[in-house]
Amino acid sequence: MKNHQKEVVYSSIIIPSITLSVILVIVFLSWLFFHNISPYQDKPEHWLPISLPELQNPVVLRVVYVENSRFKSLTEDQLKKILDKTSELVSEFFSVEVVFDYKKKTSIQSLFDNLPLDVKKYQSQKIVSIEDEQSGIETFNKIRNSIAQQIKHENNSEQSIIDYATPYLIDYKKINNIEELTTELTKTIMQRYQYWTEQLANDGKPVLDASPFNQWIYWDSLGYGDLPYEIVITNQLVASIEDNGMPVHTCLRGGITGGNMTFNKHSELGGFVFVSAFQIINDNKLMSYLREDETYTQQQTINYIAATLTHELGHLLFHYAHPFNAQSCIMNPTPLLHYRQWFDQLDVKKCQQLNSPMLKPGAVTLKYNVKW
Repeated sequence: MKNHQKEVVYSSIIIPSITLSVILVIVFLSWLFFHNISPYQDKPEHWLPISLPELQNPVVLRVVYVENSRFKSLTEDQLKKILDKTSELVSEFFSVEVVFDYKKKTSIQSLFDNLPLDVKKYQSQKIVSIEDEQSGIETFNKIRNSIAQQIKHENNSEQSIIDYATPYLIDYKKINNIEELTTELTKTIMQRYQYWTEQLANDGKPVLDASPFNQWIYWDSLGYGDLPYEIVITNQLVASIEDNGMPVHTCLRGGITGGNMTFNKHSELGGFVFVSAFQIINDNKLMSYLREDETYTQQQTINYIAATLTHELGHLLFHYAHPFNAQSCIMNPTPLLHYRQWFDQLDVKKCQQLNSPMLKPGAVTLKYNVKW
């Protein structure tokens, strides 16, 4: 009898205690979730600078071509010629010898399989959708703030950015300050991005489908996974809007990113670059307008992709910034997609004479998240 009473008392105390503990754990985890406290939280102290690389001679760069079968693609011969031309341009503009270790072609799905799921989940929160008309004002302000954030990060003079962007806005007008510019840039990106939501790919399905492949924020995060390359060339359209610092030149193009340099934990250089050939090898109404050219010859295609890749390697190898409106410099972002005009104006000597602070090694501080 005493033993039985003891068991009852034990049960009446311990079982509720276990239940209470479970409830407390659930409450605590819920608190963490709603306060966005996780290993992937975007805390300032989690972001550290990517070290400026110590370059070997020659610099060996691992290259992969990533293909989406839904779109027009590059041939192996074109890829070889692009890399050969890039070697020439890197030597000419940066006085560096590069050697390319070309890996075999891979599918875009295989590439994105290496994107850590937790990173993808966190980064997905920064994607901005313009399809919800009910949150129009909120979305507009979110994009405008994102643009302002990036302009502040660029460290260029306000007037150089205004002069660079003004001629290519949807509503061409005199811009007096950055506040006016961010407003007009927001209108521009929203209107031009809408075009891609209405276009079809070679398979008859929307260019922007349900896949994550067009989202810049995911391309920017691939280096946190297993990415054994310094260079990724792709035929995938990268066009998107993010609440993560929208570059001025990307806004003018309607969200199109032609190339990017970002962190790669598996590279001795600390990063990798990707270049999209989509907007150079495809022809349609918007491309003709953004490029001021209906089509490109084979040599133009090679030149412009190689020059874009060289631009991105300037970020990777030297952490150069963008000298906006310095038309002779390869680090000046392509206005809209005026590749012919941009390429034909490049001049090493004239660029050097500008002595731009944006072209000093380490001019831009590139960061990575140590918690990812």
